[in-house]
Amino acid sequence: MRRALACVTLGLALTACHSSSGRTDPAPPDLPAGTGPLATDAVVWAVGDTVHVGERTIRAGGAVRAMVAANGRIYFVRGRSDVVRVTDGDRVRATDLRADELRASEDGRYLGFLDTSEMPWSTVVVDLESGEVVVRDDAGMGDADDDLADLYEDAEPRVLGFDGDELFVRTASGIDVMSWDPRTGERTDHGDQFFFAGRDPGGGRSLPALVRHGRLVVPRDPYLSTQWGHVSPDGSVTLQLVANRTEVFAVDSGRRLPTDLHGRKFVLGGWTDDATAYGVAFDGTPFGPHRVTLVTCRLTVEQQRCRALRTIRPPAHQLVLFPSGSAASDY
Repeated sequence: MRRALACVTLGLALTACHSSSGRTDPAPPDLPAGTGPLATDAVVWAVGDTVHVGERTIRAGGAVRAMVAANGRIYFVRGRSDVVRVTDGDRVRATDLRADELRASEDGRYLGFLDTSEMPWSTVVVDLESGEVVVRDDAGMGDADDDLADLYEDAEPRVLGFDGDELFVRTASGIDVMSWDPRTGERTDHGDQFFFAGRDPGGGRSLPALVRHGRLVVPRDPYLSTQWGHVSPDGSVTLQLVANRTEVFAVDSGRRLPTDLHGRKFVLGGWTDDATAYGVAFDGTPFGPHRVTLVTCRLTVEQQRCRALRTIRPPAHQLVLFPSGSAASDY
C-alpha cells in the first residue's frame, strides 16, 4: 500500500494533505467557519427528518441517517445520499464533502470521516474553525489496481473516532489501525494489535468490562470483555447491559448503583457534562419498543437521579438517532 506524504504546517496555518495517488485536492468545502449558534451542552436527537437540539426543532429536508454535533452546528447525511450537510438551526447547507459516517473531536473543532466519493477512499479531517481540509490521505485504503469495491465490502474500512485531536481509522486490511494528527498532518501506523475505545458524544467512552456476581470487573485485556458499556467522561460510573437490562456501576469499587432509568433498557445518546447522561429508556418486547422515553440522568457515585423529558413514538421502521455519527442500531 502506498504511503502518503504528511503535511508540514508553519505557525498556526494548516494546509490540506495531498495523497500520494497524484490526485488534485478539490476546492475547499463550502463550510461555515467559526462557532455556530446552537447550544453545545444540549440534548440532541433526531427522528426522521427532524433534529432536536434542546427545545429547538430543525427540519433537515430528508430523513437523517447519521449526524454529529460540533462547534455549535449539526453535520449530517440524510436518506441514501452521501453528501455532508450542515445546519446552524436556520438553514441547511450542502457541502462538497462525501461520507457515510462522521466523527467530531471532543472539543468540536475537527470533523473526521472517510471520503467515499472516489477510489481509493481517503481519510479527511476538516478544521471547523477555519473551514479548511487539513488532512486528506488515502494511505491504508488499498492500491488503485486492486478490486477496491470488493475489498471494502469484505474488510469494511471505517473511521473509528477521535482521541483528543487525533483521528483513528481502521484501514482496508480490516485489522490495521492508522491515525492522523490534524495539527501537524502526521500519520501514525498502529498495526493490527491496537485497541481503540470509541468515544461517546459529550466525552464519555465505551468500556470493555465483565459483570460477575453482581459486581463490575474491568479486565486488563479488553478483548476478554463480554459486557461492553459506557463510562462517564470523569470515569467514575458506567452504564452496562447485563442480561438484557441496563445497570449502573461504580468503576473503582465495582459496586452496582441502584438507578431508576425509567425502563429496563437504556440506549445512551450522549453526555451534556461529566456526570449527566441522556438517552432513551424502554421496556423491551419481542417486537421492539413501540415507544421510548427520552431521559436525562445525573450519574455519580453519590447520586443517581433520572428525569423523563418526553415520550417519543417513532413512526414504523424508524429509530431515535443520536449524534454519534453512525446510523441508529436496533434496540
